[in-house]
Amino acid sequence: GKHCHEQGLRILLACIDSHAARHGRYITPLLSVHINFYVRVFVRLRSSKAAVKLSATKVSHLYQCARCDSFALQPLARVVDKG
Repeated sequence: GKHCHEQGLRILLACIDSHAARHGRYITPLLSVHINFYVRVFVRLRSSKAAVKLSATKVSHLYQCARCDSFALQPLARVVDKG
């Protein structure tokens, strides 16, 4: 579909973020580029235990209509303020 390149970028960024989180770090995407079958991403890597806890809030499922180009994102997690 039209969103396959975006999906590939999202999967790659989620994988990089997951591996960084294992070491107490998080990523900030700076630039993502795709050309044909090649993908290149530039990320900033930083250390913060508090930011690592929020990693799940940056990941979503993408649902795409089979008949048209519409899509929707469903976040996997959200932050709830108990104040």
